Amino acid sequence: MKRLLCLAAAAALCASARAADDAALVKEALATINAQDVMECVEYLTADACAGRDTGQPGLTLACEYVAGRFQECGLEPLGSAGTFLAEYALTVMDAAEETSLIVAGARDGDMDCVLREQFIPAARSAAGVAEGEVVFAGYGIKERKFRWDSYKKIDARGKVVLVLTREPRADRDNPRFFEGLEMSAVSSLREKARVASEQGAVGLLISAATDEESAVWLKSQFPRHAGGGRRRGGQELALPAALVTPDVGERIAGRPLLELRDEIDEKQSPQSFAVPQVRVRLEVSLAEKGLSAANVVARYRGSDADLVGAAVVVGAHLDHIGVDDRGRIYRGADDNAAGVAALLEVAEAYATSKPPTRRSVIFVAFTGEEKGLLGAYAYVHEPPVPITQTYAMINMDIISRGRKNAIEATPPPKASFLDQLLKKAVALSDCELKVGDGGKEFFQQSDHYAFHEAGVPTLFLNEGDDPEDLHTWRDTADKVLDEKVARVARLAFALSYMAANSDLKGGLR
Repeated sequence: MKRLLCLAAAAALCASARAADDAALVKEALATINAQDVMECVEYLTADACAGRDTGQPGLTLACEYVAGRFQECGLEPLGSAGTFLAEYALTVMDAAEETSLIVAGARDGDMDCVLREQFIPAARSAAGVAEGEVVFAGYGIKERKFRWDSYKKIDARGKVVLVLTREPRADRDNPRFFEGLEMSAVSSLREKARVASEQGAVGLLISAATDEESAVWLKSQFPRHAGGGRRRGGQELALPAALVTPDVGERIAGRPLLELRDEIDEKQSPQSFAVPQVRVRLEVSLAEKGLSAANVVARYRGSDADLVGAAVVVGAHLDHIGVDDRGRIYRGADDNAAGVAALLEVAEAYATSKPPTRRSVIFVAFTGEEKGLLGAYAYVHEPPVPITQTYAMINMDIISRGRKNAIEATPPPKASFLDQLLKKAVALSDCELKVGDGGKEFFQQSDHYAFHEAGVPTLFLNEGDDPEDLHTWRDTADKVLDEKVARVARLAFALSYMAANSDLKGGLR
């Protein structure tokens, strides 16, 4: 008996020592989560290069590669296609067909057969068809009585292809009466420029930014574009065939650098329009639906329990946003949802750095297609790397960086789950200094966790509980992110996922 008591005491001491070690690793992991790292990620995802991260477009591909690179740096296990972190799914898009072309005859330095996507691309809502004719340069392509501006006053656009600049005159930036000051007015939109050109008798429209940096954003934000529904407002077809061209193409057509022309217009506050002699353009726009692969970014931190290693807790945030509008404004999506992805990466790195033991695996997913109807989340649920029946819980972070500095909503499903029992303990463990409520129920069906909920997985949705003022506008920028709040939410998500990954509570919805 004495020997048995000694063995029991030794086992208890070992268990106590392991618990102390685990607690130290958790504390170490929480300490790795910080506001500086949050902002590094937010600033990358909201930069011009990512062009608003619209699903199916190059800017989102760049963002996916960034997240995959961060997962790889952590040494996490890839759960995507062909041993990568990118889990592909099918997407139907509208795109420029093979017949789409732009030929310029008589251009400075010789004729041009322009390269699609490198030198030109159709405008996102371009009319299909062929536009062929001589060229006139019409400045910003604006005709608006309110602003006393007429780009067509001294030129004849009838039967011509019109070359115009993006944006609008910006010389008097501090005067709201001059093209509404810093706010980009409606007359700067591609739709309005196409309408005016058509009314002036033009047969086609070429639009160019004055700088390569702005041009790159335009070219990567037109096509491909999602062919289905979604939350982004659609729009009517442009009044005529229209394409974005690079400043180099624009300069060779106009015979002068576009930046020089733009500065002259802005300085003189006068359109400076002119006919372009001896240059002729043929633009053909042909659009078609086609299949494309989009991808979620998926990684695993492997559990250690032989009986539970096949089970998983999913931590997710959506990576996509809604791109660039036809005024050239980038919808940067800092709060929606670059900050959520930053928190996701902080949680992933906390596990990878400190390696706290978990019985179940923890899977990290940066979803795409959320703004198009939770496409990526449904794709994951339909073809999960771990069976949905073995998915113990899903924690989602979406719109977590604005509003109240010291509060967040942890929206539960309509029916209770074991996560309710863990949440208060997770708040205490994380020491996140947040008031955690259970609001935001009106948004429960609007983010990625909902696909998991429909599949019977217990979920918790971390969100602000209100639509922020700048939601789905170009004003949702990195400078408005409450970085320390994001770090606190990440600590809470880490603590909750850690507790769920080690929980003995029965899973499933009640």
